[in-house]
Amino acid sequence: MRARLTVAAPPSGSLDCWVDVLFDAEDHDTCYALRLRELNGVRYLSLSRRADGQARTLLDMVFGYSFDVPVDLRLVVDGARIGVLVDGTAVGAVNDVHRLRHDAIGFTAHNTSATVEAVEVVRLHDDPLPSVTPAHPGDQGRPLGHAPGPHIANERYRVDFGTARRPDGETITAALSIRDGERWVAVNDELDGLGEWFVLTGDHGDRADPHGSLSGQRLRFTELERIDDRTALLRAHPAGYEQVTLTWSLAATHPRATVAITPLADGHHVVAYHAFAGIANNTAIAEVLCGSLRHARIVGGPEAVGASELTAPLCLVESAGVTTGLFVPAEELTLADEVHKDPDDQPFGMTLRGPGGVRPTVFLPHYGRRAALAAGQTARFEVGCVAVAAPLYDTYRELLVGEYDYRAYRHNVFGASLTDTVHNLVDLLGSESGADDSVEYRGSPSGWWSRAKGFIDIENDQAVRTTTTSVLLSAAYLTADLDLYHRRARPTMEFHLSRNAYGWTPKQGYDVYADTSKHQLGATPFGVTALGALHTMTRGRSPAIGALAMRDIGADHDYWLRRAPMCVPLAAYRLTGDVAHLDRARELADDYVAAVVDTPATEPLDAHDFAIYYCADWVGLFELAEQTGERRYLDAALTEARRFVTQLFVRPVHEGRVTVPDQEVFHDRQIELSRWWDPAALFDYPRTDIDPEEVDAWLLSITGLGFEALQTYRYSGPNLNPAWAAHLLRLAHRAGDDLLRDIAHNAVVGRFTNYPGYYFRQHTVHHMKPDFPFTGPFDNTTIYHHHAPAQLGMAIDYLFAEHETRSDGAVSFPAAFEENFVWFRFRVYGHRPGRFHGEHGVWPWLPRDVVFLDNPLVDWIAGISGDRLCLSLANSSADPQRVAVRVDLPVDGAVGVELITGEVRRAVPVTAPEVTVEVPGHGVVGLVVTGLRLPRVPTHLDAPPVEDTGESYHFDGGDRGLLLSRPDGAGADAYVQSTRAVPALLRYSVDGGAWCEELKDVSPAEWTVPVAGQSLRYQIVEADGTATDVVELRVPA
Repeated sequence: MRARLTVAAPPSGSLDCWVDVLFDAEDHDTCYALRLRELNGVRYLSLSRRADGQARTLLDMVFGYSFDVPVDLRLVVDGARIGVLVDGTAVGAVNDVHRLRHDAIGFTAHNTSATVEAVEVVRLHDDPLPSVTPAHPGDQGRPLGHAPGPHIANERYRVDFGTARRPDGETITAALSIRDGERWVAVNDELDGLGEWFVLTGDHGDRADPHGSLSGQRLRFTELERIDDRTALLRAHPAGYEQVTLTWSLAATHPRATVAITPLADGHHVVAYHAFAGIANNTAIAEVLCGSLRHARIVGGPEAVGASELTAPLCLVESAGVTTGLFVPAEELTLADEVHKDPDDQPFGMTLRGPGGVRPTVFLPHYGRRAALAAGQTARFEVGCVAVAAPLYDTYRELLVGEYDYRAYRHNVFGASLTDTVHNLVDLLGSESGADDSVEYRGSPSGWWSRAKGFIDIENDQAVRTTTTSVLLSAAYLTADLDLYHRRARPTMEFHLSRNAYGWTPKQGYDVYADTSKHQLGATPFGVTALGALHTMTRGRSPAIGALAMRDIGADHDYWLRRAPMCVPLAAYRLTGDVAHLDRARELADDYVAAVVDTPATEPLDAHDFAIYYCADWVGLFELAEQTGERRYLDAALTEARRFVTQLFVRPVHEGRVTVPDQEVFHDRQIELSRWWDPAALFDYPRTDIDPEEVDAWLLSITGLGFEALQTYRYSGPNLNPAWAAHLLRLAHRAGDDLLRDIAHNAVVGRFTNYPGYYFRQHTVHHMKPDFPFTGPFDNTTIYHHHAPAQLGMAIDYLFAEHETRSDGAVSFPAAFEENFVWFRFRVYGHRPGRFHGEHGVWPWLPRDVVFLDNPLVDWIAGISGDRLCLSLANSSADPQRVAVRVDLPVDGAVGVELITGEVRRAVPVTAPEVTVEVPGHGVVGLVVTGLRLPRVPTHLDAPPVEDTGESYHFDGGDRGLLLSRPDGAGADAYVQSTRAVPALLRYSVDGGAWCEELKDVSPAEWTVPVAGQSLRYQIVEADGTATDVVELRVPA
């Protein structure tokens, strides 16, 4: 079937639209449906089977098609195989041995329309569908008799073999016991308690139903050879195979099974192992784990999860106080497969469904190309079993550490510490094209567009998007960079005090994800959860921020902005100090914990959703725990964070050197889609390809990374902006959970030295280098300009969390917590002084060209307290590091240096102009330097909040005027905005001086006026001469 059609752009406000091409149809409910869909701004192609009142997805993928452009769809149905081609290119194929065979075709649309230009159906043949002789897994019944046999054992496990007599002959049984003190306890009461083995064969396998789509045989092992006290060999002779051998070994900590098959004929062959015994009653399940969509008590269906989507290569079931499961040993996992996402080429697949109910199951390999074997060719597979009388998370941790050597393996890379990375990001975000961008965007490495007061969002033409609120202000404070404040931080603040959306365009008529209303002023995009933090970060000296935050306590939610119920009242309490808000936060949190944490989820998750939504909001719960000091919220946050981290990748870290890229360079062409920015308008990156280079293999490891959403991961791979990492690090420290600490480390450390782009699509390291966002290529990791400020927020937050947690709180600075959208939530610093190893009133400081370290593996934070310079040094590496520290400041007397290691303080010799110290592996040391002439840092302003008299702002319908105090206390800036049409004129007078005029002839109607003195008077004049009353704003005393 061939159909040429054009899908119209959806109407404003539509976040989910699609066009279906129906074929092999009886009616709308009995057919196949090939769907082109846009969901929450992402475009997909899917194929589903509708029958018997159910719809089963056969194929679902990110697919870039353009609206209002013809697309040629072709379906080739050949027996059980259905192939999909778009514009002549094959994009996917599936098997359905129970294929629908009806005669009709059709088209449907939802929230859009399609013009069908041509339809053609060509009958190729009408051959019968392939026949399948499934082996029906299930209860074999009790044997006629059973004779015990030999056993093998190690310190923790014992396998007892026996011989069962059945009507069809004798078979070897294997039952597993685990040690409980001085006795052995059977894992279950089955004679074959270690489970069942099958061989499956056929050329039209369906990964969602292997047993139903492939011919199969249950393996009857008839020969047993005890090799030694920890090893036994079993043999089976199924029809169609020379033989099948199964070796059980207890040489390692947990049992290992090695199975080898040798077929007599060419074909596709899969070994299925259903471990232990099925649990028929789901209420007996406490917790499960099999990939990112199957955790808590979400068991899922029989479809196997391929290796690339098993974030950890294991599946676990906790029931009756025992966790059982399967895992793939580290030596079976290759570096190449870590970024290999083709579902038709996976080394294994796992599911939690098997004969008898919930049951750890593995398919070796996952049905696809790797299942193809020639006659006489032997395939070997190894899998591990685990049974531990412990909760699932404890078993998960044991496997990660014991089987995969999970540790904080990463360290800083490419000559940049995390402190250097903060500076690199500041440089990037401050870069400009040099051309006038007051009307049109001019391509630059930063993506900043001054007209819109934001960084462009490449997915929405002529739009910007903000991922941060106070991060740039924090960076300006910490680096004492007033230029950064005026060019980036203050305009970002003005964005948050005016725009009606965080994705926003200054050009009426353009849309943001199909919403044409996102161009207005007179609102705030996030409300109190962001403005409350901004009020704190401006030291309470710009009352308008607090006033607007209070107006927007009930800010709307949308798909990208899903706040847990306690977050808004907690932010309101932090803003106002009103305990009624905190009481409300507690009340809502208690209900939330009871409903979604203490009651594990059972309903299926949507792979299209952001992964942050697959679990409850542990970050919000942790913030409430930090605010109240109440253990129940910390425990709830910990419970859910432990579920969350199972969505992050775990693989063995490979050693040696490799050459990358090891595949053809990936180029993401979504930028060419309709409604995205025109590529010609973007910065012209000098590099369009990636040169080969030899690197350490550990640099490429995905261990520690997560993903945006499972569905976009399938196209793009893991993402590179884990803004949750600093929160996880702090939670790990409070809870004493070393695994969470190491996971947080591996998410951030050694991943980037500047903005790295969004996605880790293949084995490369070019994106990790400091010059990457200036050189490109743009389309390999894909540069999302509006994510770069979030990368800065993440880097600053992690840097401060690293020093705080490693020093056990001895190095700690006040922070505000800002919540933007999805996972972009940060603690921000620099507005107030903190403490440094018992010394209070220490201002955090990240100066450029003052502190120099000769070892980039060491991160640093500086601080000033009176005449004392404080330096905290944190080692990113597991090995001790010697580092020479030089401070480029004038000497004012004899220089002294005190070294602080834990509770020990001692003077160290100074070899002018530097001091050399050793920092323990993953440790932290402090230095206190005296005898230097310290500068006056303008952003170190310890000024109290001002009273809100209402004189520093004026809100009148669509007109707003407000004063923003500068971070150095040197005056203020007046920000005036209006919803009136342009051209519009601002008339103003500063401190009673001469009246000035500034015309704004492109939207939006907004102006910023420096106020060096105490007051500003202004009025807005429309094009027809209509003028508002004169308004006076006064700088607070």
